[in-house]
Amino acid sequence: NRCVASRAKTCTECIRVDKECSYCIDENFPGVRCDLQSNLIQYGCSSAGIVYMQSEFRTLMKQEINKEWSRTQVYPQRMSMRLRAGEEHTFEYRVFEPLDTPVDLYILMDFSYSMSDDLENLKKMGDKLAEVVSKLSSNYTIGFGKFVDKVSVPQTDMRPEKLKQPWPDSTPPFSFKNVIRLTDDLSDFRNKLKNERISGNLDAPEGGFDAILQTAVCTNDIGWRDGSTHILVFSTESAFHYEADGMNVLDGILPRNDERCHLDRTGLYTYDVLQDYPSVPTLVRLLAKHNIIPIFAVTNHSYSYYEELHKYFTMAEIGELQEDSSNIVNLLDTAFKAIRSRMHIRDHNTPRALNIFVSSESSTLTEAGSFQVTRGEVGTFKVNVKALEKVGGQDVCNLPKQDQAGNVILRPSTFTNGLEIDASVICDVCPCEQQKEMNSPKCNGNGHFVCGHCECKVN
Repeated sequence: NRCVASRAKTCTECIRVDKECSYCIDENFPGVRCDLQSNLIQYGCSSAGIVYMQSEFRTLMKQEINKEWSRTQVYPQRMSMRLRAGEEHTFEYRVFEPLDTPVDLYILMDFSYSMSDDLENLKKMGDKLAEVVSKLSSNYTIGFGKFVDKVSVPQTDMRPEKLKQPWPDSTPPFSFKNVIRLTDDLSDFRNKLKNERISGNLDAPEGGFDAILQTAVCTNDIGWRDGSTHILVFSTESAFHYEADGMNVLDGILPRNDERCHLDRTGLYTYDVLQDYPSVPTLVRLLAKHNIIPIFAVTNHSYSYYEELHKYFTMAEIGELQEDSSNIVNLLDTAFKAIRSRMHIRDHNTPRALNIFVSSESSTLTEAGSFQVTRGEVGTFKVNVKALEKVGGQDVCNLPKQDQAGNVILRPSTFTNGLEIDASVICDVCPCEQQKEMNSPKCNGNGHFVCGHCECKVN
């Protein structure tokens, strides 16, 4: 009996020991006040004298899924719950992804000089690329961005003539530029892409992480749509720079990345020499936050780097490009099919005091933690929310408030909508402790009367 064994001295201490613990505030109760509710009643405590923190579960919004609607849906849409430490609650969660959902495809390409033949092939494949996307959805947009690296030493040759033209028939060096905002105008996409020219830099690793972050956080500039599947194709043949990899010391760019959008009116990233590259965990978190699924299309020179990198993302694909990117259409076709065949349900903004686990009896769980799903059908899952008793050896009720409660979002990886849960751990103070009778005559003036008994004064 954890309640009795705790020897809790106050009501609040008692109810925080275990989800089953109750406290008796009857003035003349002769037994141990902190005990199981059934024991307290058996030993003579009145029902009105028992303090027990009751959990709360409410469904606030529950519009039924309509399979006739051609958009992603979840059921329920909003809930609230308050759990005692150690308590858990399980509920049913249903999701629906129609056969034809909107798709946003953004191609982010390395524009260092070694990728010149890849760019020429991409220009020729505009129609085939659109054909592949159109198989995914009748409602699609396609966009394009390019990156090289920070325009500073040692990444870039800073001689004036090289800053003007690092290679014959090339453009000045740059970090990242949003060239074509997501559009459904394929003709405009092809025409703008044909005008692009390669650029260049010095060192082998590129600044693609800066580009990925800006692509994720600059929602309006890029044109990501609500309710669509967001796919980012990252194409390169080089490794990547990352936060604090040493280049930040050599080039004197020490401030951490602020994770904000810094594109000017032309789509150019303007903070490349003002802050460091982002870290891998930062990219994983931000792409998940904005529901962006990366596809790494890389050559064999750098394949091993990205093979390890893509494992950090809950939903990502990788494919090996031929040296001239001539197989990019087939690569994307294979990656798209893999993405559409599975679903990863992820929780966001979950406070440290809570654990959320999703399971399914009808869907097969893959090794990557995703579920095999059938689009066009309603998928049913079980969600278990558990309030922890301790985090890092510390009682959850001693954690900061932001670690005890949060507005949790539970959504599939290809959805932009999801279930909102206002979830928290009950760490309330017993009401009777807020009605303390100071210097009470019941305690001969030597203490305070609180929750049915005397409490000695603290000297």
